[in-house]
Amino acid sequence: MNSDVPVSAFELQWVSPKDIVRTTGRDWKPWDNKRLIVGDVRDGDWDITAPNPPKGSKFPHIYNDYYFHQSSVRHFKHGVDWEDTELYNRMVASKGDVKTSNELSKYDNLFESIRINGYKTQKELGNYMDNKRKQYVNEICVDRGRDGDYLFVDSRHRLSIAKILDLDKIPVAVLVRHADWVKKLEVK
Repeated sequence: MNSDVPVSAFELQWVSPKDIVRTTGRDWKPWDNKRLIVGDVRDGDWDITAPNPPKGSKFPHIYNDYYFHQSSVRHFKHGVDWEDTELYNRMVASKGDVKTSNELSKYDNLFESIRINGYKTQKELGNYMDNKRKQYVNEICVDRGRDGDYLFVDSRHRLSIAKILDLDKIPVAVLVRHADWVKKLEVK
């Protein structure tokens, strides 16, 4: 669908992590081809339907129900060892114990970095300086629903940490906008 509303494809939006409540219902895997879909405008019910992941996958409609987020809350807020979380058990089952421990220590490092230094954009971190598109899609990615709702797509690690740290605002990269939302912007 074409629209006369200019879509600034690479402009980050700053939002409260609390405003990202649901996940997108776009076709599975919604984060595939991120670089190709930046700025897309689509109609349909993808913004109000629950995700449809393959059997055995968990990508819930409500972000805070996501096992990664719940495990992170247990670990960072309540001091539960990673080894006593669903995240750990799922990772060991798919990757093995050594790889799991290494990856989980990266989450601990990321948490401490954001807690101490604040949230930094990819640009502020000096990442992907020669590729603006790649820099953009490596932020927390969301879609915008028909009512302007922010719908989680990708970068669960940073979003969960931002929620746990109760940060005021974080940068998000909008991938797909619902056609009805764009129409509302045209009226403004």
